[in-house]
Amino acid sequence: MREILLFFIFACAVVIASAVNREVTPSIALLSPRNGATGLENALVLTWAATPGIVGSCGACEPLVYYRVYIAEEGDDYADPVEWMENWIDAYGLSYGTTYLWKVEMVVQDTLHVMSEAFRFSTKEVDRHHVSVSVTPPETGRVRLEDDVFSHEQIQWVEHGKSVIAEAEAMPGYGFSGWLLGDRFASTEIRYRFFVVEPLVLEATFVPVTFRMGNTMNEREGWVDESPVHGVVFAYDFFISSTELTFEAYGKFCADTGVPFPGDSGWGRGNRPIINVSWYDAIAYCNWLSSRDGYARAYDDSGTLLDRNGRVATDVSQVEGWRLPTEAEWEYAARGGSSDIRNGIEGEEKIYAGSDTLEEVGWYSGNADKQSHPVGEKAPNEYGIYDLSGNVWEWCHDRYGPYPGVAAVNPIGPETGDMRAIRGGAWSLAAPSARIANRNYASPVRASNDLGFRIARTLF
Repeated sequence: MREILLFFIFACAVVIASAVNREVTPSIALLSPRNGATGLENALVLTWAATPGIVGSCGACEPLVYYRVYIAEEGDDYADPVEWMENWIDAYGLSYGTTYLWKVEMVVQDTLHVMSEAFRFSTKEVDRHHVSVSVTPPETGRVRLEDDVFSHEQIQWVEHGKSVIAEAEAMPGYGFSGWLLGDRFASTEIRYRFFVVEPLVLEATFVPVTFRMGNTMNEREGWVDESPVHGVVFAYDFFISSTELTFEAYGKFCADTGVPFPGDSGWGRGNRPIINVSWYDAIAYCNWLSSRDGYARAYDDSGTLLDRNGRVATDVSQVEGWRLPTEAEWEYAARGGSSDIRNGIEGEEKIYAGSDTLEEVGWYSGNADKQSHPVGEKAPNEYGIYDLSGNVWEWCHDRYGPYPGVAAVNPIGPETGDMRAIRGGAWSLAAPSARIANRNYASPVRASNDLGFRIARTLF
């Protein structure tokens, strides 16, 4: 009996050892969508079942397993696989009316590779629409749909209801001005998203650059905020005053409204530039002058631009009333405007507004005797405008911020920001501050004896 019992125990041990050491063949089988499935949506879940296999004596050990998922349109090569840890994966953004092949490779312990058979499935047929995107005028820019390469024209068939992004890129010397959808204006966004529910003809429109803004002469005194040099397009005409606003002119506003008269620092008033006024003081004057002259006011109480109907405006070309010049308008005027700029090219670039010698055109620390001076005493620039370099800093409409990297159309500065741009330098500073390209900024509530403004207005 003892011998029989020992034999039984030995036999059981052999069976257990055999079970521990046997090899389970690894396998992988695709589950859904089933092979040959049709009429599927363009977003679905791919699933599969896998048996990694157990090798050796570690029956309780779980081997390291991951999967490589391959998918391709029928007739195309498989794209690079997606590596995944689960036995399912979302497939979305598929094209309708298309047949796909897919397969999954199981990788065990980074050494064993098992490939499933390939399954085929088809998405349902849906309506497609012809979408044409082109450039107007020809050769002034390039366009693309989604992430395709830029070209002068693109034509695609797009599934009904699909969201598509069209992107525009201006050629040198031009600026993007907007999208036309058929005969209707659609958007001014460079990247324009739209839904396709019918055949579409979309045109990206471009206009010649009015001038180049920034440190165009690559002056060593230039600051980083003067770059990048970029094109500016004005799709409108504007007026800018030939002198800085004077104490005499601002005094009429004070007398009419009861606003306290700013101090003159003991230098006198009359024809000297107004000083000690904040950005908010300056726009209050602009609104008062608009009302006096019969124009719609340009600003609401918070300083937001308004169009001629009193609605919030993001395009300065729609603003009727008197306002502060934009930074771009100010620099265009300082560079000589249309008197010196043709087809976006500046005839004679100058360091200062009207001259390479500041003594001729502006007051600065080297000649101002520590005070401002009556407007118009120095020579004007090519545009007939005085004191754009020196005398006092000038408030601009724009919030202060970095320049864009592409051509800007009707720019009004960043949408957000705590500071407002000031330009032109002042009597209190050295010559480099009066360079045309130089930029500065100040809090809109600041009022000082080296800061004033001039006025501008869009022409209709």
